[in-house]
Amino acid sequence: MKRICKFKFDKSVEVGFLEQELLKSILTSEDVYGRLSVEISTSYWISGNEICLDVSNEIGRHTFCVFAGRLNRKIGKELYSYKTED
Repeated sequence: MKRICKFKFDKSVEVGFLEQELLKSILTSEDVYGRLSVEISTSYWISGNEICLDVSNEIGRHTFCVFAGRLNRKIGKELYSYKTED
């Protein structure tokens, strides 16, 4: 079963910034799990001020943790929220 984490961002946060931070988070996961494992285990969707990330496996959860950590340091928790759904 898929477990999805939905991030919603304040309109003031630029989509290009979010794309870059997500890519950096995915690359960090590649350093830990290897490129091929990340390629077959990671999926995400970006639409406007929302990002959905598949967290139904260990690699997706790792990418989520890295992404959320980067966001907390760079923009703070006030400019985004997230929830998980099955």
